[in-house]
Order: sequence, then structure tokens, then C-alpha cells
Amino acid sequence: DNIKLGNDRSVCEGTEIVLKVAVQSAAVTWSDGSTGDSIEVNATGDYWVEVSRDLCTVRDSINIVVNPIPKFSLGTDSIFCEGNALNLAPNFGSSQVLWQD
Repeated sequence: DNIKLGNDRSVCEGTEIVLKVAVQSAAVTWSDGSTGDSIEVNATGDYWVEVSRDLCTVRDSINIVVNPIPKFSLGTDSIFCEGNALNLAPNFGSSQVLWQD
């Protein structure tokens, strides 16, 4: 049976994360107390699963980091005459920015 949760992960807010184990005839316990073969994760944290069969118990853990989606605004729509310029300079913090051009 496979109880490896994989490498630690960093994902964007809103990404669906399902941690799953493939086991047969074993007792499964997750860090949140649930006992199914999978759990859905939507917050930063350390998660673990413990699988027991006969007298053997195996445990694996994973760290999930959920990064917030950057929020910004370019302001309201603007109309201006040819030759004039409009400076679009919202505060992106440390985020990487890619403009359409």
C-alpha cells in the first residue's frame, strides 16, 4: 500500500489540494481526526496520516503553504488626449509583475 503524501508543497490560494492514501484493510487516521482515505486541505499547515494494520503502524507527513493571491487595482477607466500619459503604478509589493506588452 502507498502512504506517501509526497514532497512539501506551496500553492496559490483557492487551489484544491486533496491528500490521499491508497490502502486496503487498514485503519487510517489523519491529523484532523478523520478516518477516510483522503482529506481536503485549504490552509497552511503540517498534515499527517497514520496507517495501521495488524501490529504495524506507518506515518507520513507533509507541509502545505497556501499563498494569498495578490490583490491590486489599476484604478477606474480613464480617458485622456493623445500625447498625454497615464502612469499605472499600483503597489504590487514583492510580487512579480508582467504587463501585456
